[in-house]
Amino acid sequence: MWFTHDEDVPVREGRRLTWIDKALAPASMTIPTSAARPLRRALVAVIGLEPVISLRDVGGLDDRTIEDTLVWIATSLVQAATIDR
Repeated sequence: MWFTHDEDVPVREGRRLTWIDKALAPASMTIPTSAARPLRRALVAVIGLEPVISLRDVGGLDDRTIEDTLVWIATSLVQAATIDR
């Protein structure tokens, strides 16, 4: 597959994961363990330049709408992770 990890290519530092872990730390007691890992992975997808480029280039959104959309996505993910299962 095209997205398979190549051992010869170094993995990026992973700063997003550090930011996400810090942001989620205060809610760690309210997020079920079973939801914490999927939430962390999902938030990686909405933090950074890639979603901004997609929303701008493909979606045609302006900066304010992009920000509002990314906040909505992140909020929805956190809310879904904290729902009692």
